[in-house]
Amino acid sequence: MEIINLLFLSVSYYLLYGIEFYIKMLMLFIMSLIISMFSHHKYFEEKSIQPDGNTFIYFIIHSFIQSIFFIISSATVIIDKSIQVPGIKQIYLFLNEVNKHFLIGRNKIMLSFGQVLFKTFIPQLGLLGNNTPVNQEPIQREVRIENNKSTNQGKNVIFKNDKDMNNFLDGLLKEKKSN
Repeated sequence: MEIINLLFLSVSYYLLYGIEFYIKMLMLFIMSLIISMFSHHKYFEEKSIQPDGNTFIYFIIHSFIQSIFFIISSATVIIDKSIQVPGIKQIYLFLNEVNKHFLIGRNKIMLSFGQVLFKTFIPQLGLLGNNTPVNQEPIQREVRIENNKSTNQGKNVIFKNDKDMNNFLDGLLKEKKSN
C-alpha cells in the first residue's frame, strides 16, 4: 500500500535526519554487507559444509542468514493470519480504502500538474502546431492567387480557418488534375 510506504519513508527520514554523517555511512556499509550475504547465501551454505578452511565462521554466517530467513517467513505468516482477525481485518480494509483515495488524489494532482507544465513550456518551445491560446480567435490568412484559369484571378482570398484553406487547396488540386 502506497500510503503505508509513504508513512515508513517519512518516519525513516525523520529518524535518519538527526543522525550524524559517519553513523549514516556505517549503517549504509553494514546494510550493504548484509544484503551481499543474503544474496550469496548458497555460497555460505556450501562453505559451511566443506571440511577445509574456516568452516566455523561460515557455519555461523549461514546460521545467521537462516535465522533471519526464518524470522521473515514467520513474520509474514503471523501478519497473514492476523489480518483474518475481525478487528484487524476491518482496519486493513479501511486502510485499503484510504490507500485507494490517496492514489486517486495523487494521480489527479500529478495529472493536473503535468497539464500545467505542458501548457506552460511546450508552446514556448514551439513543439505544438497551434501556438494560439484557446480563448483567442484564429488568425485569418490572406492568400494571393496567381492562376489565369481560376475564378479568383488576382483577388485576395481570406480564409476563416485552416479547414477552409485546405478545402480551397484541395479544389485547386482537383481542378489541375482534371485539366
